[in-house]
Amino acid sequence: MTTPSFRDTIRQLIEERVAELRVSLPAKIVAYDPSKRRANVKPLINRKLRNGTTLILPVIVGVPVIFPGMQDAELTFPASQVIGGICTLQFADRSLDEFLLKGGEVTPESARKHHINDAQAIIGLRTFVDAPADPDDVVLRFRDSEVRIRDNGDVVGKAASGSKVAFGTPDQEVLDLLSQTMGRLTDLVDALLSAVTATALGAQPLSIVPSGELATIKGNIEILSADLDTIKGTV
Repeated sequence: MTTPSFRDTIRQLIEERVAELRVSLPAKIVAYDPSKRRANVKPLINRKLRNGTTLILPVIVGVPVIFPGMQDAELTFPASQVIGGICTLQFADRSLDEFLLKGGEVTPESARKHHINDAQAIIGLRTFVDAPADPDDVVLRFRDSEVRIRDNGDVVGKAASGSKVAFGTPDQEVLDLLSQTMGRLTDLVDALLSAVTATALGAQPLSIVPSGELATIKGNIEILSADLDTIKGTV
C-alpha cells in the first residue's frame, strides 16, 4: 500500500471539506406556513460518496421562503401554489438563527458555516422541460386568470370562466358604479315612457322617441346590466 504524499493528503482534506460545503441546491417544497413564511423542503440532488453509495439529503425544516418584494411592496403566492413547487436553496455563510428570530443586525452564537440548517428558499425555479416563458409580454398568471402587459404598452386582463372581476376601493368599485349607472338609465327610460304633456289634442308622450324604441333601449340596458352582474365582484 502506497503511503499518500503530504500534498495528496492536503488535497484530499480540502476536497472532503469542500464536499461538505453547502452553496445552492434545487428543492421541492413539501410543507408551507404562510403565517411565518417558512417551509419544509426536500433537496432534489443527492450526493454520490467515494465508496459508490448515494447520500440522500433529508427534508429541511423551517426554511425561510423568499418572495419578490421590499418593505411595503411585494408579490406573494398562495399556499396551494407554493406547496409542491420547486425552489432554489441558498445556504448562508453564517447561522441565521438570531437574524430570523430578532431581525436587524446580529452576531450569531453558532460558529457553523454554509450549514444545511441555514438554507433559504427562493421560489420560482423551473426546469428546461417546463412550459416556456412568454417571449414578448410581461405576464401575471394564476391558474386560468391572467394580466398581460404587451410590448406596445397595452394592458389586458382575462378572468377564468365563471370568475368575478373587481376594480376600485373598499368604498367604490368600478363595475358596481357602472351597474348603478345602468340602473339610473333604466329609471330614466321608464320616466320617459310614462311622461306626457298636455296639448290641444290631449295628453301626448313627452319624448319625441317612439315608445317602442324606448322599450327596446330599456331591454338592451337590462341585458347589459344582467351580463355585468355575472362578472362583478367585490373589492
